[in-house]
Amino acid sequence: VTEGHLHEGLPSLHGKRLLHLLLQLCLRQVHLST
Repeated sequence: VTEGHLHEGLPSLHGKRLLHLLLQLCLRQVHLST
């Protein structure tokens, strides 16, 4: 159960960074395509 708990705790912080990076990449592609 500890693994699941650690796995759930990390993404909350790490996932936010990944989401931000993905958002920036998407925005960049949109800017490039227009």
